[in-house]
Amino acid sequence: MTFFIGIKVNLGNFCKIVKEPFSPEPLDRHHITLVYLGKRKLPTELRTELKNIPVRTFSIILKGGIAIPSLFKPRVLAAKVSNGKQHLINLREIVLSTLIKHDQKVEDRFLEDFLPHATFARYKGKDYIFASKVAKEILKRAENTIQKVIVSELCLYEAKEQLEIIDVFKLL
Repeated sequence: MTFFIGIKVNLGNFCKIVKEPFSPEPLDRHHITLVYLGKRKLPTELRTELKNIPVRTFSIILKGGIAIPSLFKPRVLAAKVSNGKQHLINLREIVLSTLIKHDQKVEDRFLEDFLPHATFARYKGKDYIFASKVAKEILKRAENTIQKVIVSELCLYEAKEQLEIIDVFKLL
């Protein structure tokens, strides 16, 4: 079991453009990871403080896509944040400073290299030459795919076989 703080999103517009051999990401897994926490549960007093984050609700736009880890080995296709990225960076910094204030070690290996994205498709095969060709087609379609997201809350997720929201932190 691992934990992370994220933002729930709806990637329905992106999932519509997915084709085999990729599989659309299930609805309950649509999110943007803000901070990966690892196997550490958050103490009650920290959860209480996160419920009072002084950040107003804001919106972001997801448009276009990227292949992760690369277009040559596309295991994941993700929607890019094309508008509102700075809002996410600011929110992430506030969450990180709150965690540090409470002596919480953050195990996020992307701590210094934050790339906000939302996974909308996965590939589990081994034929990366074919997958790369299909990924290019899907990403071309993603250039014209747009999803507006109102960021009004953060979610504390527990990742087991499925993602489970175990707490919600409302923004102002």
